[in-house]
Amino acid sequence: MRARFRRKRKKESKERDRWFDSLDVLDGCGSGFDEVAVVIGIVVAVLVLFFVFPPLVLIGIDLVWVALVFAGGLIGRVALGRPWSVVATSSTGERREWKVRGFRGAGQLRDALQAEFDAGLDPRPDLTTR
Repeated sequence: MRARFRRKRKKESKERDRWFDSLDVLDGCGSGFDEVAVVIGIVVAVLVLFFVFPPLVLIGIDLVWVALVFAGGLIGRVALGRPWSVVATSSTGERREWKVRGFRGAGQLRDALQAEFDAGLDPRPDLTTR
């Protein structure tokens, strides 16, 4: 016995399939819920637009402002030769401060002060400026 297979023809529908037809959870029942879902979606989108987006933009502007101030301070210290402060404070509260030009000079002064403190001397390093 031989089996026959027949193809069923698609019924010609007068309505076109729309992209959102597959999103119909209720399979056409309760057609009033579609409009409610659309309204709720629009309300949520508007709320997100007004309450989430502006603070994110403002935080971004603040970060750009902080970066510009930092870059300006760095240029002032390094490129324009503004002095660095090196501060030494003893355990008794005595405080001494030196102004040194350049990042390298500040490191050298720090090392010289540490060596004099370790030797038990009164720190009076030679300050040579460029």
